[in-house]
Amino acid sequence: MKRILICLSLCLLLSLSLALPGSASVDRLVDESDLLTDSEELAVEAELDRISEEWDMDFVIVLPETLGGKDEQAYADDYFDYNGYRYDGALLLLCPRENARYLSTCGEAMDIIGLDAIREGVLGHYEEGDYYAACMGYAQTCESLLQEHADSGGFSVGLLIIGLIIGAVLSFLIPMSILKGQLKTVAPKAAAADYVRQGSMNLRVERDIFLFRNVSRTAKPKNNSSGTHTSSSGRSHGGGRL
Repeated sequence: MKRILICLSLCLLLSLSLALPGSASVDRLVDESDLLTDSEELAVEAELDRISEEWDMDFVIVLPETLGGKDEQAYADDYFDYNGYRYDGALLLLCPRENARYLSTCGEAMDIIGLDAIREGVLGHYEEGDYYAACMGYAQTCESLLQEHADSGGFSVGLLIIGLIIGAVLSFLIPMSILKGQLKTVAPKAAAADYVRQGSMNLRVERDIFLFRNVSRTAKPKNNSSGTHTSSSGRSHGGGRL
């Protein structure tokens, strides 16, 4: 009986270990260039791990010594695709030796992590050689964008426009239907003159009055991405050069 219980316990532990997400043991900070001190590495990695687990995505920073002959887009996309990260997430590539600075986004992060925001939070520190501040700026900006997206309910612009249109139509139809119902007891007249009481109208002044105007505004597009492209693994990626 004890052997059976032991076997069942081992099977349960094995099942739990298999059920854990594969990204739990991945390295979200890879500093091959030794741009960060040991204490800075621990702080950045802890921040990336916290944000990644909290939002069920992977946010990664790679600081390679060299790109090995690849262009920065291919290097960033392939590193994210082939190193066990979740489908949803973003990777920041910084390689000062080759002046490579690239953001690769995948999955849901393509619609959340904007290139302009990351550029603002990272690029200034990178150009000053403060790589720790650049890495922390990336992590903090990603978290801010995620929180902003969550606070907005994650509604798409298309759904918002549809909701406004439906609301406008209903706000017009409901009062009209009420007014129409109130006029059902009025008998129709054969001519317009029948609706006018004698001596009640005296038109002395005629002028045109401007009542309404229709202004169409188009939002200026944000430079959040270099465009969607497909990596060597077949995944769709967004992002762009910082």
